[in-house]
Amino acid sequence: MTATRTGSLTPHLHLRGVVLFGLAYMAPLIVLGTYGIVADTTAGTVPTAYILATVAMLFTAASYGRMAAAYPVAGSAYTYVRKSIDSRVGFLVGWAVLLDYFFLPMVIWLIGAAYMSAQFPSVPSWVWVLGFIVLTTVLNVLGIRVAVTANFLLMAFQLLVILFFVILSLRQVGTGLFSTVPFYHNGSSFGGISAGAAVAAYSFLGFDAVTTLTEETFEPRKTIPRAILLTALLGGVLFVILAYATQLVHPGATFHDESSAAFEIATDIAATSFAAVFLAGLMVAQFASGIAAQAGASRLMYAMGRDGVLPKRFFGYLQPKLETPVFGIVLIGLVGLGALALDVTTLHVVHQLRRLHRLHLRQPLRDRALAPPARLGPPEPGRADRRRRRRPLAAGPTSTASPSPSASSGCPRCLLPDLPHPRFPPPATEVTFED
Repeated sequence: MTATRTGSLTPHLHLRGVVLFGLAYMAPLIVLGTYGIVADTTAGTVPTAYILATVAMLFTAASYGRMAAAYPVAGSAYTYVRKSIDSRVGFLVGWAVLLDYFFLPMVIWLIGAAYMSAQFPSVPSWVWVLGFIVLTTVLNVLGIRVAVTANFLLMAFQLLVILFFVILSLRQVGTGLFSTVPFYHNGSSFGGISAGAAVAAYSFLGFDAVTTLTEETFEPRKTIPRAILLTALLGGVLFVILAYATQLVHPGATFHDESSAAFEIATDIAATSFAAVFLAGLMVAQFASGIAAQAGASRLMYAMGRDGVLPKRFFGYLQPKLETPVFGIVLIGLVGLGALALDVTTLHVVHQLRRLHRLHLRQPLRDRALAPPARLGPPEPGRADRRRRRRPLAAGPTSTASPSPSASSGCPRCLLPDLPHPRFPPPATEVTFED
């Protein structure tokens, strides 16, 4: 196997394509999937929760933008930490981020298959999963321009569904289109809105993925910071508009089932005909998000492979004609086949294990932070004190020499026992699946 050039990817995208990629990853219709939960948490003030979440995400987007301008290469947070702090810390961050990027496409494909199976129960679920995997993998292998073009068409349909939903909602409301009740009322509280904003923040997952396209973007030092801010801002605006229209047509936070509140509202405003269109919009959103997620994950693995963190001949390989990290894309598709044997509940457990893995990654850094500096300890003894130390202690036949407090830590100069010393780190412990 002979790899093509490993310097960088070829620029193909401008600002519009990068923003569409980020919006497709975020899937704006997802706000309706979690609407019932946020409405219950905020006591019916969902738009305010999304405004608060948007402000917080804009600060995060500005931070990502500055890092992207400083280090205009693929790899996102992995590259930023590797180049600005340390390569070893970047290695840990890369693996932690990779757990999200690598398995997220499988989650998206499984959820999409669950939607389709509910609508067409006669078709086996594995047919939908396999169809999603094959289509998204082929589009991403053909190149980022093909994937972005497909995302443009899918996003156009998704925005049309959003527009129809808002128009039908406002038509049903009739008068009183402008009201402050969806933003704040007597039954709401800042604590409830803040808690709802924490849930609403999950709708912004993926806006940072545009930084993985840095090397495939023209003038990345200018384009990527603008793209990530526009992605977060436009996504927040869409979320607030959808939440406001939905809150008008269904005031309060009472639903038959809060997890499927969006379908209930869609059926109320336009009977079952629009509910089918709404389901199609959700499916398109899932499909577009799967394309973006697979593309972003493959770019992250390419950056790690090019740096030698992952096997370079495999992950750092670019297909000469298509100029895509084809092996990483295909590998994500093969891993996605695991969705055939999983369900949504099992994937929730997988995400809990991912969080546990991040805690394990933080533990060595926390131990280092707790370690006392090298200057801590008793003052350097004089010559006479050193001579007395070298003389062996005369212990009786029944006496036992008690170890010094620092003996357990392996540091002869440390006053604090059981804490690692910067020059005498503790031996690495083996972590097993049982742990």
